Amino acid sequence: MKIHIVQKGDTLWKIAKKYGVNFETLKKMNSQLSNPDMLMHGMKIKIPDTTSPSVKKGGNTKINFG
Repeated sequence: MKIHIVQKGDTLWKIAKKYGVNFETLKKMNSQLSNPDMLMHGMKIKIPDTTSPSVKKGGNTKINFG
């Protein structure tokens, strides 16, 4: 888990996009926010890990060369 310190102009939506996380997941993970639309400079926002153990890298892709 990462922590994002809210800067001027930040919104929960922008933070979700910046870290590549789902907006609803980010909102649920930060239940301490009484109003997710009202972020204050200096607030700490928890960012979930974006690595998923269910995502496989590589695979059985065949490439034919001629």
